[in-house]
Amino acid sequence: MIERLQNQLPNVASEIIELQKRSYPIEARLLGVKKLPPMADTAEQIENTKEMFFGFREGDRLLGVIGCEELQEVNVLARLAVDPDYLQQGIASQLLEHLLQEVSPPLEVMTGKRNTPAIELYTKYGFSYEGDSVMTDEGIELVRLMKT
Repeated sequence: MIERLQNQLPNVASEIIELQKRSYPIEARLLGVKKLPPMADTAEQIENTKEMFFGFREGDRLLGVIGCEELQEVNVLARLAVDPDYLQQGIASQLLEHLLQEVSPPLEVMTGKRNTPAIELYTKYGFSYEGDSVMTDEGIELVRLMKT
């Protein structure tokens, strides 16, 4: 079941952080790095962010989360994480579909150029490459995808 998460609540922010701690190391390995910026997030940062969060729950367990921040002229998909034990079960697709019903285009996402599963997911839902790739301090080549 997908629900709006109240990330301002400390226990919810902690749930999001714990899910990220399980999920993002897999993406880091896929990209050939040891750490990704979201791996350093704290519950306090999640509580204070302006992102809107939706979570996929099974019972009381948070299995997936998507976060989006509304900026002046674009909505930015800031994070999408799924519990590693539940990958390839459609959770990311359901979260993205839900977000697309909640926010208006344009919607932007940045992801690692070598993150083929993420790129395939976004292109399946109508995102397309926009602009040149950029290199992060961590050595990750990022691509920007937009849905207009």
